[in-house]
Amino acid sequence: MKKMILLFALCVAFHCSGQLLWKVSGGDLPKPSYVFGTYHVAPEHFIEKVPGLLQVIDSVDAIVVEVKEEEITNPSNFDTYIQSMYAPVDSTLDVVFSPEEYREVDSLLRQVLMCDTISLCSYNHYKPSTVVQLLENDIFSSLMGIDFDSVPLLDSSLERRVNARGKPSYGLETFEYQSQLLNKASLRQQADELKDILSNYNDCAFEAARLSIAYFMQDLERVREIVNESPSDLDMLECAERNKAWVPKILELARAQQVLVCVGAAHLVEPFTGLLYLLKQAGYEVEPVL
Repeated sequence: MKKMILLFALCVAFHCSGQLLWKVSGGDLPKPSYVFGTYHVAPEHFIEKVPGLLQVIDSVDAIVVEVKEEEITNPSNFDTYIQSMYAPVDSTLDVVFSPEEYREVDSLLRQVLMCDTISLCSYNHYKPSTVVQLLENDIFSSLMGIDFDSVPLLDSSLERRVNARGKPSYGLETFEYQSQLLNKASLRQQADELKDILSNYNDCAFEAARLSIAYFMQDLERVREIVNESPSDLDMLECAERNKAWVPKILELARAQQVLVCVGAAHLVEPFTGLLYLLKQAGYEVEPVL
């Protein structure tokens, strides 16, 4: 669980190093374009904390995001996503877990939620990954002190601000593709992850707080270090493959117009597979906007 949020108030005491927003220029680009590393659960008002970001929003011709908001909010896609949360009828939680595991996970869940009226039985027809996501959302909401259903978040707010200026959005991936990524692990692997998170809940929340501090300090190098302290080979491989697939799409758009590319911060800084490195290797100048 690498993407938890922290007590946001802690961040205001630190100096921001301004490493989330980068300018890409040179080569065959007629004008500079920009890359911004987002944090998918950060609140909208963080936009004002990033040096130069408001000016870039005004100056670019379009925004490039992982998945366009109109795809995410499309009713047909939403219905598909809801259905994907449920396990096959022959693979509910009481089947995936052995009886002993089920009792253990149920006890851990009750301890974490500090509620005797909600048990693992309440989630029995969900996939284990769905329960993990629900737990993560609950922690994010508690630590941030916000309701994600009512407070605008960073990614969607960036896209809306650019669109409000009459400028278009482009997506690097489809909603369907990202949904497949969320469900790529087997049900057994998902069950093991759920059990591990519940068994180490406080440690996971602490690591999430460290990651959040690093992000809100705008220290991408520190973000990379924290993420890589407990890397998943599959996650790292997927991230590298997605970055590689994104570069030609980004460059095609940037050759035609000035764009602001907004993707998760973890995609930017890996030494040999990160988006910034790949853009440099392609012959472009990449420098932070300070």
